[in-house]
Amino acid sequence: NELTELPEEIAYLKNLSILYLSSNRLNELPRGIAQLKNLSILDLSSNRLTRLPREISQLRNLTRFYLSSNRLRELPGEIFQLKNLNILDLNSNELTELPKAIAHLKNISILDLNSNELAELPKEIAHLKNLTELNLSSNQLEVLPKEIAQLRNLTRLYLSFNRLTE
Repeated sequence: NELTELPEEIAYLKNLSILYLSSNRLNELPRGIAQLKNLSILDLSSNRLTRLPREISQLRNLTRFYLSSNRLRELPGEIFQLKNLNILDLNSNELTELPKAIAHLKNISILDLNSNELAELPKEIAHLKNLTELNLSSNQLEVLPKEIAQLRNLTRLYLSFNRLTE
């Protein structure tokens, strides 16, 4: 598809639980997206998003959030209010840092940060006790925080193509 914007009327679809909008040309999301309170899966992969609206925090039932292949440079603090997230896919963006507030995503099991510009990770990553998969490949990491050893449920850790020396 070639959608460049999502109509505000999307807000009328109150019972929507899954919304796939991948492979479009979306630059931004309407604030009305916050009205989709029953959304559990939102796929915005392969668009042109540079930011997310603050209202994204109102999607409290979201368990899977796919944002790969966009142009995100930073994550809004509101994304860390999505406490039911199990999967957060941020691969192939332009993120330069992972905020300490990542610690609030206690239920997250898969975090994909592949192909970003991350130079370091916050030690707060250790609070993600349910994390089973962490993809950090193709970033600018030179060192991992020692706290990563506290992720006892981690079964898959991807670190290829970084600048790790220790």
